Amino acid sequence: MDLAILVGLLVAPYMAVRLFSLEFDRGDAGALGAALLFLATGVAHFVKAEGMIGMLPEWAPARAFIVAASGVFELGLAAALLVRNTRRIAGWTALVFLVGIFPANVYASMTYSPMGGGSWGPLYLLVRAPVQVIFMSWIYRHCVLTSRPPRPEPA
Repeated sequence: MDLAILVGLLVAPYMAVRLFSLEFDRGDAGALGAALLFLATGVAHFVKAEGMIGMLPEWAPARAFIVAASGVFELGLAAALLVRNTRRIAGWTALVFLVGIFPANVYASMTYSPMGGGSWGPLYLLVRAPVQVIFMSWIYRHCVLTSRPPRPEPA
């Protein structure tokens, strides 16, 4: 999926709240953007399954199952990021997940996989790695930090 679209989905709700002074919590808007990111990528695992399978090494067992399972996982993350009570743990889970899947992006780049920018070859990593950091920073800021339970007042 095009990185520009994913970044747009990530920031659009927050920017709309800021630009139009909408009566919507900024933390919720940031989390909505993160949820849209995972919704789009989760759906892509089914719509573009063959391309996603090509991002995994040939030796990986059950590649189709891995792609489908990770798609379901991403859809679950999207839902969990929308709920304030589950947002913090979902945020941490999303961060671990993004670190875990990054090797697939590296592999796709090194093998010039046509999916996800991999056709650029290793040059794609110069774009993908900083964008991955943006995704992770956004999720940390809007889903982990803003979802902390309030600190008790000193007695």
